[in-house]
Amino acid sequence: MILIYSQSSTTSEVSIINAAAPAEKPQVFLPRQKGHLYQIEHHDNGFYILSNFEAPNRTLRHSVNKPASIEACTILKAHSPDTYIDGFIAFKNHLVVQERTKGKTRFLFGDLMATSMQEVAIDEEVYEIGLGWNDNYAATGFVYS
Repeated sequence: MILIYSQSSTTSEVSIINAAAPAEKPQVFLPRQKGHLYQIEHHDNGFYILSNFEAPNRTLRHSVNKPASIEACTILKAHSPDTYIDGFIAFKNHLVVQERTKGKTRFLFGDLMATSMQEVAIDEEVYEIGLGWNDNYAATGFVYS
């Protein structure tokens, strides 16, 4: 899947093209909507969507196919007023979510539907971390720095 991003500071839109048919016309994943920022990741089981729709600290959602609307997507990680979802990586067999609460970043590691997530232990009391470049879809672990 080829993803084409178009965004401003307050609005985004992603177009998708099947990589097996690159000459096809791009399809808009979710139409641009004022105040809605989102990003997507394609996976064997569908699409993972990180969205601020009615959620300033963002939600993580999933859709088996290109959804008709953001509301049609299943919420995997709900909005929390105390926790900001920074990002995620959907590997072949697991999901990693990076989130921040009270200035402290943490990683959650678990199944693809986020029903069983475990926090990755960080032994330091003060630290700065973020997800690193993880280009091995089939990896059983993940890189952070």
